[in-house]
Amino acid sequence: MGYNTVADAQVKEEVCTDTSNSKETISAIVDDIFDLLDDDEKEKTARASSYKYLKNPKPNDRDRQAKKQIERYVIVEEKLGNSKSAKEVAFNKLKKTIEYREEQQINDIRLCFDKNKLSNKNKLHANLRQIIENRFATGASFVRGCNKDGEALFINLPRADTHWDEEGYIKGNIYTLERALACTERRSNGAKSKVIAFYDYNGYRLANSPPPLLVKELLSVLRDHYPERLGKLNFVYYCCPK
Repeated sequence: MGYNTVADAQVKEEVCTDTSNSKETISAIVDDIFDLLDDDEKEKTARASSYKYLKNPKPNDRDRQAKKQIERYVIVEEKLGNSKSAKEVAFNKLKKTIEYREEQQINDIRLCFDKNKLSNKNKLHANLRQIIENRFATGASFVRGCNKDGEALFINLPRADTHWDEEGYIKGNIYTLERALACTERRSNGAKSKVIAFYDYNGYRLANSPPPLLVKELLSVLRDHYPERLGKLNFVYYCCPK
């Protein structure tokens, strides 16, 4: 038995709240952190911030995109009540993200299905495509549609998962999240920068449960390297009538 409308399902939402600190204070911290970065770090930060910039890096847009990415880290620290240490903590987290994205080849993951990357002569991109295709052969996760504000919908169907490869699980989720973020950026013309995640647990069984350590690793990646990227997290399940 399924459901046809949202009214037929129970939906739990976790909504991020806005920081209470002034925009001026946050802006000042962002500027300070920006000044601590060298040119290479500013470029990498801008590319992490925007898929559009990654594809077509315009020098006059680099600083704006880099500061948008820095701001996400600062806002998180403000929300956590770390106002006094926001600059230091946000800067250190940003540096770790720059390192992580380089080590895990995140930009290559983002671009591996581009037309100019489809040649099998490029073994890196061919290998990444194979990993991602294997991960989503069951259709467990995909991006489909947007809300009225232009934020992309990241849909997950846990019932479709029955086996997990560690590399595929992490890289596959990163790829899909990055695609969702790119869709949000394009649909909203850069006005929005978050995604809406749905986990539909209809038909879910214990056999569909990924290893806890793998889930923990993924959540750590999302927490540490994708701040202020989740608009809402929704869990959907159907309650059978008694």
